[in-house]
Amino acid sequence: MLSGMKMLLVLLSLLFAARAAGAQSLVLTNARILDGKGGVIERGSIVVRDGKIASVIAGAANAQGDRVIDVKGMTVMPGFIDSHRHPIGQGAEWLKTEAPARMQEFLDAGFTTVLSAGDDPAVATQLRDQIAKGAIKGPRLVVLGRAPTAGP
Repeated sequence: MLSGMKMLLVLLSLLFAARAAGAQSLVLTNARILDGKGGVIERGSIVVRDGKIASVIAGAANAQGDRVIDVKGMTVMPGFIDSHRHPIGQGAEWLKTEAPARMQEFLDAGFTTVLSAGDDPAVATQLRDQIAKGAIKGPRLVVLGRAPTAGP
């Protein structure tokens, strides 16, 4: 089961990495799909066009000209969103030495989007840009700056 979960995370990573890789299109077939609202499609297909999910259907999809991956009944589900995290270390050295492993940990745990809330915006935006360019593998990173909440 653990190896199946790792494979699922790899598949989800492929879907979201497709966005950074450009106009990728593919079809995942023979999937058990959790729709995120309590519904389950036992043998469905997910169509990805230009790096974005275009459709989720029961049964086989029309896959003419697309790369088709038979996931052999594995479960596919929406990625997790961490809406308040401080994942950013300090400075350029952290970006080179620690950031790749930290971002991979988020992907391995199923997170496809992480909100960097209150970290150093200069470092956070560098990391966000490196992930977007594919230089570092990681979840989509949404960067917020610090906002003062109290006056003097």
